[in-house]
Amino acid sequence: MSLILESTKQKLNGMKDREILHSFYKDRKHLLLESGIYQVLEDFEIPGSYLKFQNCLQELVLLEDGINLALSIMVEINVAGGVLLHSETGKGKELLEKIRSTDFIVATGVSEPKWEGQLKNIKSCLSDSYHLTGTKSFITNGVSADCILWVLPEKESFSVYSVDISKHKETIQTEEIKTAFASLVNHLKISLENYPLTKEDLVITDYKSIGLELRLKELFGLVSLLLGFVLKMFPQSLPEIIQSEWDKLHFWRNENAKDLIVSNYFSKLEAIFPFPIQTLLESLSKYYGLTASAELPKIHPDFALFIWEDSVTRFLTKKKKSG
Repeated sequence: MSLILESTKQKLNGMKDREILHSFYKDRKHLLLESGIYQVLEDFEIPGSYLKFQNCLQELVLLEDGINLALSIMVEINVAGGVLLHSETGKGKELLEKIRSTDFIVATGVSEPKWEGQLKNIKSCLSDSYHLTGTKSFITNGVSADCILWVLPEKESFSVYSVDISKHKETIQTEEIKTAFASLVNHLKISLENYPLTKEDLVITDYKSIGLELRLKELFGLVSLLLGFVLKMFPQSLPEIIQSEWDKLHFWRNENAKDLIVSNYFSKLEAIFPFPIQTLLESLSKYYGLTASAELPKIHPDFALFIWEDSVTRFLTKKKKSG
């Protein structure tokens, strides 16, 4: 049973100007709001709401340009929305309401040059006069964002401030980044020089406590994108060698998503990490006659989304083994 109205799907499929990356997601967000997918940011303490969100992501992938839509929305809800769900400030609550009810887009900036997934390497600096200087090297949805949640070291922790990039443009330098996979999703490199903030721009004071949670939610969302993407690759029916592994992963995803709520996101996702996508990827590799799943992007560049090896996943794997 479809979770997204057929009329909404038709409107999304019929939209033009797909190549205008800075507005691709923003131009479609009013239609995505019709899908009810942002409801997870209101029903975050209701069991089953996160599973519905995952099923909506999977369904979105089947649309024209669907992997791009699903990735854009997944990152805004899981990462930017994930930060804001932990905020107790007026600014945080204001931005959360804007995300879930308007075409206002919030992106999150963590990565910096030579950051390599370790918060201790973040060099952004906020002066005593609340002037921010720093660079974020890869912000998904950043080009179309109305504001950026900027993670920076402050005192003994890592704070997050809201940067309204429509203001003080004389202090901002930007560069658009494109990727071979999900090529309609925009990414931004941005540098600020003495950008003026206020105390009221504070969103949270302890990003370190939620950083791994946000990454786990991203990876869990990518499980749903993979399930949808495999169905899209085989629109008639899945080959038998793939069907069995798809069914197993689909069941696993549903079983583990149904009880997820904001108060247990991290504990439950950490307990089931690493997420078991490898057997499905291996079945795809065998079907295509490849020697390893790392070669799947040769078949389609979007398979690169599901090759997860990075410093954060290595850390999580090591932590799981040592525990």
